[in-house]
Amino acid sequence: MTNIKPIVVIKYGTHSITCNNQLNLDAIEQGAIQIEQLLEDYRIIVVSSGAVAAGRSLYQQNGRTCKKESGSIEEKQLMASVGQQPFLQAYQYKYEESGLLIGPCLFTKLDFHNLQHREQSMRTLTNLMEEKNIVPVINENDVTAVDELKFGDNDALAADVAIHMGASRLIYVTHHDGIYTENPEIDPEATLISTLSEMEQIKSCASKSTGGTGGAISKAIHAFRASRVGIEVDIVNVDEKDVLLRLLQKREHIGTHINAGAEELSTYRYPPS
Repeated sequence: MTNIKPIVVIKYGTHSITCNNQLNLDAIEQGAIQIEQLLEDYRIIVVSSGAVAAGRSLYQQNGRTCKKESGSIEEKQLMASVGQQPFLQAYQYKYEESGLLIGPCLFTKLDFHNLQHREQSMRTLTNLMEEKNIVPVINENDVTAVDELKFGDNDALAADVAIHMGASRLIYVTHHDGIYTENPEIDPEATLISTLSEMEQIKSCASKSTGGTGGAISKAIHAFRASRVGIEVDIVNVDEKDVLLRLLQKREHIGTHINAGAEELSTYRYPPS
């Protein structure tokens, strides 16, 4: 009987793949190099932000000013539309250098809340991973999503993908080392938390580490949600050398880890039981 490779979902935040308002091709390349090696033992799904940032970068390069209010949903949708092509081109270019192809997928909440949509979405992801050296690259469909159908951020999307695909590991790749006891930018006594285990501890520490806003609390909450269905979760820094290989091949403890819980919600997973 053929052994089924475990699924790992790797989520890249905007700040982890951009630098000075430009797509960070080196970060994308390093991810591709590591993923190519990991495909021998794992099935990999990438969830990545960056299309909106790529669109804004194009506007700046061309000296354009968006007519929509900055930060509004209309402005974000416009920038996502303009930035989607260069965003995917960057991924395709760097992944091809490592002998990989990408399978771009755009999702909204409807694709998970509607049973028929969810099963088809998960089936497509499964089929992509069955092909040799193809990596699904997922982003939220900001162009068409309305408030009611938005995940809010790709942290939630990554957790939903991991849960419904029955992933064994969810890795949030960020521009921080993990979750801290306090905000390290203002408190020199702040220390990195190696392992989080309780939801209240997670919410408290994530809130303190970001001053109550930003990405840390989002990642921590969705990490806990994924851990409740038996998924190991890590929050790590993109600048950590060979971080994916060290986590998955060498089994090193890097950044902040959330242990998988005992609760198994198999009805959330594809294929349905």
